[in-house]
Amino acid sequence: QEARAVEADGLARRFLQLLDSKEQVVGERLEDNTEVYRAAGPGDMAILFRAMTDVGTYEQALRRYGIPFYTVAGSGFFARQEVVDVLNVLRLLLQPHAPLSLAAVLRAPWVGCSDAVLFWMATEDAWGDLRSARLRKRIDPEEARRIDGFLEWFETLRSRRDQLPIAGIIAELLQQTLYRAVIATRPDGQQALGNLRKLVDLARQFDAGP
Repeated sequence: QEARAVEADGLARRFLQLLDSKEQVVGERLEDNTEVYRAAGPGDMAILFRAMTDVGTYEQALRRYGIPFYTVAGSGFFARQEVVDVLNVLRLLLQPHAPLSLAAVLRAPWVGCSDAVLFWMATEDAWGDLRSARLRKRIDPEEARRIDGFLEWFETLRSRRDQLPIAGIIAELLQQTLYRAVIATRPDGQQALGNLRKLVDLARQFDAGP
């Protein structure tokens, strides 16, 4: 494991060196076969693995040096928080009043409610009615506005649940919310956005069938 960490650090430093030196790569080939060069970017580099066992070590090294990356086939893809967040919304569309799914969605960046809101929801048994007067008396007005915003896009999405394929539901979800803008500000924002694109691609493949 230590050897992997050393190798990962060395690769990350080499990538950073190439980026800082503006190493030239072929950016375009014209009709007369003339090659137009440009400075290398992160998308011009790749690390190939025989197995994904130690991929996390390399991801950590790239993050440490501030190099954006996208893991094409990580074994922990479905454990990534941004993927889990989307899956929780899909579960909630199937069971709109399921407490666990609802709590997960409300606490995620989709809504950003505090633990206090979940406490009062449980206390007032308001899982099935987020507009409950008893709940609204307990929570902060800003929290109430967050919930109203959630209800607006969630109810719209739910009304179209049976009209759209899974990929369409996810695309609509991301379009109606600020989720992508929020996660883009994270240190691993580009990776997270890439994972969302991959999730949509996987949903399209599923929708298309075998």
